[in-house]
Amino acid sequence: MLTAAECRISVAEHLGSILLLSVFMGLGWIYFLSVAGLPPLYLASVFSTTLVLAVVLAVFAHEGVHAAVVRILGARKIRVGISRYGAYVAVENPLPRNRWVAVALAPLAISPIALTLASLLDGVLRDMLILTSIINFAGSSGDVLAVAFALTTSRDTLIRDEGVAIVFKGECPKRVLARKLKALALAGLALLLMQTVVLQTLVLVAQLSLPRADKAREILQSTGAVTVDLLGLVEARASLVDTPAGQTSTHAGGSPFWILSTQNVHL
Repeated sequence: MLTAAECRISVAEHLGSILLLSVFMGLGWIYFLSVAGLPPLYLASVFSTTLVLAVVLAVFAHEGVHAAVVRILGARKIRVGISRYGAYVAVENPLPRNRWVAVALAPLAISPIALTLASLLDGVLRDMLILTSIINFAGSSGDVLAVAFALTTSRDTLIRDEGVAIVFKGECPKRVLARKLKALALAGLALLLMQTVVLQTLVLVAQLSLPRADKAREILQSTGAVTVDLLGLVEARASLVDTPAGQTSTHAGGSPFWILSTQNVHL
């Protein structure tokens, strides 16, 4: 039961915003990995039990961090459960806004930690940890949305996390924020479609254009570098470099969507 001074925000009423924000965050994290120069995943790891293990590890680590931090910050009545939306940690003791925000955002630290460990490993374990970092970051969208709501309230607002809903006692959050985040998430989804459908189609067309490929080889041999512009959307650059084993070609750009573009293009 809610008192007159309480208001409740449920997962169900903002599920669309959460899912779209998840896509946006997942794509952003993947793009960060590509910019950071992390080697691509093996496709066999993306479509295998490695992915299943990464999901399990991400869920247990995510909820475990929630439970550990909320204990440290003083809550004693904790309940772990599973709803139609996934696993959750419910806290019966209300926490002040700033403490609750710390609990909600704590699992984000899992992603950089997983990447650090992945850099020390190789093979299946490395891929599993990289996938765990992506899944955890994308799966934190609900926490990020809830924190965005919480930050529109006063510092003395008490927040109780029921797992499938958040109860605010004191000042109610401004719900107009959800529409703004949904618009941001839609932009992320549009970017995802551009990079997974439009970009991949353009790259495929360029690779199948044999006369253009032959011309690119000629330019590369004569000038040492060639830049290919795919309809103004993507710019790929190939360079000829000297190595102890002889001359070899390298490329940059052209495939910013890191997981789906695992093959190298050699001119």
